[in-house]
Amino acid sequence: MPPAQKAGEDFIWYGYRKWRATASHIVSAHCKQAALAHRRIAAEQARIEIKPAQIAEAQAVAEAATPAVEKTPAVEKVTPAKDTAPVAEKMAAAPETTSPPAEAAKAAQPAEQVQAAAAETPKAVAPIQAPPPAEPAKQPAPAASAPPPESPAKDKAATVEARRDSDGLRVTFSFAAPTPAALFRRADTVWLVFDHTKPIDIEPIGAKGGAVIGDVSLLPLEKGQAIRLRLNRPQIPSLESEGRANGAEWTLTFADRGQTTPLPLMVLRNITDPALANVTVPLANAGAMHRLIDPDAGDTLLVVTAPPPTRGLIKRQDFVELSLLESVHGVVVHPNSDDIKAEVGSDKVMLGRPGGLTLSSADVAAERATAAVRPLFDGNEWRKNREEKFFPRLDALIKAAAAAGPEQKAQARLELANFYMSRGMYQEARGVTNLIISDTNQGNEDAPVLMVNAVASILIGHPERALKVLTSPAIGNGYDSQLWKGLAFARQEKWADAREKFKNAEFSIAALPLELQRIVTVDAMRASLEVKDYAGASRRRSELDVIGIPNEMKPEIAVLRGRLAEALGHDKDALDAYKFAADSADRQAAAEGKQLEVPLRLKRGEIGQAELLRELETLSAIWRGDGAEVKTLAVMAQIYADAGRYSESLAATKTATRLQPNSEPSRQSQDAASALFAQLYLSPKGEDMKPIDALGMFYEYRELTPIGRRGDEMIRRLADRLVAVDLLDQAAELLQYQVDKRLEGAARAQVAARLAMVYLTNRKPDRAIGALRTTRIADLSGELRQQRLLLEARAQSDIGRRDLRRVLTLGAVAVTSSACVPFASAESEGGSTPGQAAIPGHRKGRGFHGSTASEEACRAD
Repeated sequence: MPPAQKAGEDFIWYGYRKWRATASHIVSAHCKQAALAHRRIAAEQARIEIKPAQIAEAQAVAEAATPAVEKTPAVEKVTPAKDTAPVAEKMAAAPETTSPPAEAAKAAQPAEQVQAAAAETPKAVAPIQAPPPAEPAKQPAPAASAPPPESPAKDKAATVEARRDSDGLRVTFSFAAPTPAALFRRADTVWLVFDHTKPIDIEPIGAKGGAVIGDVSLLPLEKGQAIRLRLNRPQIPSLESEGRANGAEWTLTFADRGQTTPLPLMVLRNITDPALANVTVPLANAGAMHRLIDPDAGDTLLVVTAPPPTRGLIKRQDFVELSLLESVHGVVVHPNSDDIKAEVGSDKVMLGRPGGLTLSSADVAAERATAAVRPLFDGNEWRKNREEKFFPRLDALIKAAAAAGPEQKAQARLELANFYMSRGMYQEARGVTNLIISDTNQGNEDAPVLMVNAVASILIGHPERALKVLTSPAIGNGYDSQLWKGLAFARQEKWADAREKFKNAEFSIAALPLELQRIVTVDAMRASLEVKDYAGASRRRSELDVIGIPNEMKPEIAVLRGRLAEALGHDKDALDAYKFAADSADRQAAAEGKQLEVPLRLKRGEIGQAELLRELETLSAIWRGDGAEVKTLAVMAQIYADAGRYSESLAATKTATRLQPNSEPSRQSQDAASALFAQLYLSPKGEDMKPIDALGMFYEYRELTPIGRRGDEMIRRLADRLVAVDLLDQAAELLQYQVDKRLEGAARAQVAARLAMVYLTNRKPDRAIGALRTTRIADLSGELRQQRLLLEARAQSDIGRRDLRRVLTLGAVAVTSSACVPFASAESEGGSTPGQAAIPGHRKGRGFHGSTASEEACRAD
């Protein structure tokens, strides 16, 4: 019973006394539960059965304490919300209590079971190892990596011009089409490689080389040409291509100093799975890969060309099986092993070998050194903070911090922050450490204070702030910093980085207090699952079994256990784990469990596609705002697309992108939506859509329009469909945007001719004239120029300028004297209005593809 308020007693003082009395009641209830827990531990060790009456008594005590807990805002749960542990094997319903000792006893298992599970795990994992997601499937290289098909322009020989100026020797290579190139240097020899199969005239280089070039030779390659230049004296080579040339013209310069600075290329290691370890060099729009033999060294080099801008490796990178040589432009690989393989993709060059490269983490020495450093949290102090009564201990620490002198104040506040950490009050701990840091001169911060601040930031959901603090020179590699970086990476969903950090901090995890061990082990298990390291995930699951699992952690752990079981092919066990999580009171775990359970039931044939979609739609409506919703929306988008409900599929993807634009499921869903959007407007897949629906979908999701030629072609095809149903204003708007914003040169003039046709059909000859005049250029082909003149003649006629129309028509006929002959019989065709006759092919319902502009202009003549 709470104390009664005394007469004349201050309300604040009465509230404080009432608060203390309630806390004492709660502590007393928990002491009774702890005593029962110890009895249960002793009973299990002695194989003695606990009577149900004793359990019921403990439940009654806990229920009696529940109202007091709800009325006391100062008392909070001390177990972190993100703590999770695996579900017990039998998942039997058991009485739920909130006593940590009782839960630890309940989760305890016989040592024989733990050893059996640990021994059984490798057997289940070995035959079902899956490749990491970073390993691409063996398939033909994308179009960007293959040599472009030869065309008449490509067949033309390149021209070479060499000249000397005040800067040095300049050699200009001009090609008929954009040509990727590579430039690198070995000793006193400079190598220049082009994706050009025809021989290159190198005589001008030898003639103008003078004292710079000692020898120049041409080496034919399977997919191009290599030029070898030996220097007489030290010179710095540089390569550049003007923006307008776009790779059709390259300028090689030899001077005493570099003329242009190449953009640096990065080298990335992928060691997620040692059997598939590889090295990747990000290189957008890479050219072809050439294999050449250096006659001086007698070794083989793999050279990958690239278009502008100039990009190269600033520093040589040496590995066990290969070396990446320094280059001015492109990628040069020196294999040390005969089985090195190089794959050129649209945005990267990947190097590997069967069985994987021999790689190690770049900072492995620094990471492994953390195992021997002093841990951040002292185990004895942590237990003391948790075991002592909350309010007396808190009052003592606050008074000590208030009474401490200037020299001892920081340490007293740090002890208060550690108390908050042990009780799971991470916001309060971060606030105290922020106060310490604000009172300390910059550069003089203590490493333990910064570390506690970083850990608290991670646990309250701000890993980016923690990573910024962990880079402080005061911390270095001490106080398990690599472990906490791994936890921060896990909270940022950078699973590969997190898994590597956790892997190199095994001893540090074991030295943590029990509550933090559970948090870190759960995140380590999740990171292993995400990178498909199922052996590592099994080890983490066994560690959680040994640590012990409180009741409130079981639903979330059930999801992880289910994912592991499903990956190992144990669908029945996975389904049981998902159902346990879905039926629990933990709403987040329930949402994740349901999201994973329903597709697995479909896979097992227990439900159909319609029921799957209904379950997912319900889940997306009742659980919002995190990764579970994003994954649910991604699955729904795929189902909608397969069912032909394209608008709903794109809407689901748009919602997922808005929620978490940087998450991996969201990016994959966005890529799938972009591909679907392109198929609807560039392939027969969208021909069944009504033109109005196609136009509405385009305007709603126009941000999915591909960049470049495919996007322009998509808009032109959509305009054709709109013209076919007399939606002329909408078609004109699309084409006008292309003319104003997207196109240049002859392509712009051609689309402007289409736009003029639409304006003529829509009885807007003045706008047709404006579209033609604003896009007029000199060097147009004869047929296109003829079409534009005839269209302008028709427009001038429509506005009453028949004299000018006659001149323009005669000019068009002069371009092609027989322009009107093929269309003599067109006048006999009926069924079209005068406005429709201005659009070629309109009567046939085929947009702009039925006839030419000259036909209609001659018919009007």
